[in-house]
Amino acid sequence: MPKQKTDDLVALIRSLTRAEKRHFRLFVKRNQSSEDILFLQLFDFLEKRGEYEEDIILKKIPEVKKSQLSNLKAHLYKQLLTSLRLLSTKNANDIQIREMVDYARVLLQQRTLPPGFRHVGKSEGPCLSGNYHAWPWGFWNLKSTSKANTSPAASRACR
Repeated sequence: MPKQKTDDLVALIRSLTRAEKRHFRLFVKRNQSSEDILFLQLFDFLEKRGEYEEDIILKKIPEVKKSQLSNLKAHLYKQLLTSLRLLSTKNANDIQIREMVDYARVLLQQRTLPPGFRHVGKSEGPCLSGNYHAWPWGFWNLKSTSKANTSPAASRACR
């Protein structure tokens, strides 16, 4: 990871509130123990230290090799952003709408048309009431391409 991205990672970690840090740790530990997760150890180190010093990191976390460090930082940054997105989903209408559209796209690609169209319908209401006026064109496009790409036999099977 280049120096600028490393600085961005450290700045992001410094900007987190106590609740966001707690949420991140819970988010990461949901599937495995914390001793096995190298990027969580890197997060804890950067949180306590407040600055990035590669030599000290390699000494404090002996499981990490110098060649792994760049990928580890990139993975930590991505996991932090994912955790923050999940935490703020309830407060951000545009994220909720985008999530519903993504679910609808997945369902329509799997040829499960009724559930896919229900998700599109659920997301259209908040979109129109929330001043997201450019998005209905995307819904129309999603519906029309899904109907065009579906064979008659597949649409009958979904009914």
